[in-house]
Formats: sequence, C-alpha cells, structure tokens
Amino acid sequence: MKRVALVLALLLVPVAVMAQEEVPKAEVGIYYENLQVAHFNTTLGAANFDRKASGFGFRGTINVNRWAAVETVLSWQPNVDITTVAGLPANVVFGATQNAEYNIFHNEYHFKATARQGDNDQVGLFVYAGPGWVHADPNAIVESTLATSAVNKFTFTFGGGIEYYPIRKFGLRVDIGDLIAFLGTVDGVEQNTTNNLVFRIGASFRW
Repeated sequence: MKRVALVLALLLVPVAVMAQEEVPKAEVGIYYENLQVAHFNTTLGAANFDRKASGFGFRGTINVNRWAAVETVLSWQPNVDITTVAGLPANVVFGATQNAEYNIFHNEYHFKATARQGDNDQVGLFVYAGPGWVHADPNAIVESTLATSAVNKFTFTFGGGIEYYPIRKFGLRVDIGDLIAFLGTVDGVEQNTTNNLVFRIGASFRW
C-alpha cells in the first residue's frame, strides 16, 4: 500500500508543478506589419491616410509576471511608395513627390499589461504603451526634389491586441496601435505631429 501511495505521489507532483507554472519569462516574436502613414499638408493642416507601407519585424519580450511585461519592437518597411497629391504641398518626412520611395525603420519600447484567461492562460488580452524613434531614409528623387536627407524622430506608441497560445511555447498575436511621430522642424520647415496606424500579426515563441 505504501508503494502504491508513493507511485501516485510521484505521478501527481509533476502535474501539480505544471498547474502552478508561471508564464514563461522570455518571449520572441516575428510578424507582418502594415504601417498606414499619415501624410500631412503643413499649409492646410489636412491629413489623408492612403500611404500604406507593408513590412516585417521582430519583437523581444520579458514577462515580469502573469500581468506585466516589457518589450522592444523593431520594424522595417522597405521601398515605401509615396506619390504626390495634386495641389497639396508635401510633408518632408513622410511626404511626397512623383516616384518617391522611403525606407522606414522604427524601434519601440513598450510596457505591456495583460489579462490572461483559460486554464493554462492560453488567451491574453493586452494593452501597451511606450516611447521609440523612427528613421526615414528617402531615395535620391526625394532628396533632390525636397532637399532632405534621412531623419530620425522621437515617437510614442500605444495600442492593444490579443494573443493565443494553443501550446505553452508557441502562440499567435494580433495587435493594432497608434505610432505618434513628433516630427518638429525638418530642413527648416515646421512639421505637424502625425498619428500613424500600425497593424501587426505574427507568431510568438516562449521558453
């Protein structure tokens, strides 16, 4: 009888440990990103949102506990085609002339708060916010037409989304946010602060 009890105890201990297991500390993600660039008219103060840039990125996350995490996001949109809007002056950072292209790179640092659901925390609803920076590198046509070169500007991003982990070490994540670019003065021209819609969908790996 004692042997049976001992065997049962040995079988149940791992189950109990797994049930109490915390969310894995380290997490990385890869994703597709759509950045909807706000093109502002500095004279009229009008904006349109037809500058869609597709790209990809990488995310690294450290889960402090079940609810809080810190993470960094690195994204790149290559060869973003931005053409002129007839009759409107261009924004010198995300702005436009004929055959204009930009390589856009941005880096974000988030504080992330998550509400987890399910027996093993499979589903997470989260919000995030934090600072970052954007780098816009124009092609030769933009540089010659608008007399501007690559620029780096401060940003702030906030948003939220959902993550789903069918197994402990692998999951899917979708989020949407607002990347606010504080453009300031570029080449002597004062620029409006822009709100740029960011949509991401990708996979996550934890250990």
